[in-house]
Amino acid sequence: MKGFRPQPPARTGPDKTLSSKRVYEELRRAILHGEFAPGTSLGETQVGEMLGVSRTPVRQAFAELLNQGILVEGARRQVVIADPSPELLDEVLLMRDALEPTLARRAAEWMDVSDVDQLRLIMIRARRAIDAHDMDAFLDCDDDFHLHIPHTLHHLLAEDTLRRLLGLSRLAVRHTEWDEDLLRRIATEHEEIIEALSAGDPDAAAAAVTAHLASSAPR
Repeated sequence: MKGFRPQPPARTGPDKTLSSKRVYEELRRAILHGEFAPGTSLGETQVGEMLGVSRTPVRQAFAELLNQGILVEGARRQVVIADPSPELLDEVLLMRDALEPTLARRAAEWMDVSDVDQLRLIMIRARRAIDAHDMDAFLDCDDDFHLHIPHTLHHLLAEDTLRRLLGLSRLAVRHTEWDEDLLRRIATEHEEIIEALSAGDPDAAAAAVTAHLASSAPR
């Protein structure tokens, strides 16, 4: 599977030192990059063999992905790649519309220069991904951008909630054919958010996020 990093050939058995966090990140990335079709069943042994790990970190990663709604329960101790319904996606957008402008408003009051610079660096990576026609890399940058705002505020519950919402949004668009002009517009909107945050303007930051979500979210 191209979504997983190749494991060293010298390994002769499961690497029990590979953390559940690493397994979670690898599996989440593969799912959101479209490596598995909706409804695909995954087993602990199957994924453990793919990643060269024991079943324990896989089981822990499954639990986190089930909690986020990226996986749903299937038969015979298997889990299934979720296929979010239109109704669920409407709820996701409703929650993002409520949460993210509020976070941006607070971030404009609290972010320091280094925090804003981190957002600018994310956008440099995003622009490079557009130029390279690397959709997965661009969407990863998009996630990083949105999650960086609650992260800098140390709002861990908000960050965790937003990560779940972003994951469900990504499931809905993972096979979308993206127009380069749209990606560049999204990048420009992110940069407008950065300028409002840099200026310390809560109203402008909240308005920029609201406008961005209205124009770019899957609907």
